[in-house]
Amino acid sequence: MFATRLRRAAGPLLAALVAGVAAACWGGATDPDEGSFRTLSAGSQKDLDAARARWADAAPLHYQFLLRRWCECLPEATRLMRVEVRRPHPMSAGPLGERAEAVTFAEGGGAVPENARPPALTVDQLFALIQDAIDRRAVRMTIEYDAALGYPRSIAVDYDERIVDEEASYIASNLEALP
Repeated sequence: MFATRLRRAAGPLLAALVAGVAAACWGGATDPDEGSFRTLSAGSQKDLDAARARWADAAPLHYQFLLRRWCECLPEATRLMRVEVRRPHPMSAGPLGERAEAVTFAEGGGAVPENARPPALTVDQLFALIQDAIDRRAVRMTIEYDAALGYPRSIAVDYDERIVDEEASYIASNLEALP
């Protein structure tokens, strides 16, 4: 009984801890190399729309970035991944317009197995994850957007504080355009 209560209480704390660590690890307004970003303590549709608009204006057609997911899942699923994404048409900014061409482990290389890949692999899919959390009225959200490009740099979502292990957290970094 005590162990169950402890696990339930630890879930939201873990999500908050991951968001805090992400903010510390990936800098902030004082980090000139990475650009500044905005932290939201609650999901804001207005902020999501503004970030999507910045991404639509600045998104490269072919890009790669580093992605890490934090979850109660396979150890391979939480390893740092390099994701290469192609947007086949300039007008295809919707979630189906982008596709991950390659997903490899950032350290050591090698393809990430299908069962270890996170459900969100592109910037548009990360935006869709945030939209879903807003629509479902998640109890806790901490979201950080890149100020220049608008892509989500950090996402921590707890949909229901009564459920253990349903939290989702993502860290995206080092996004760069490819030829």
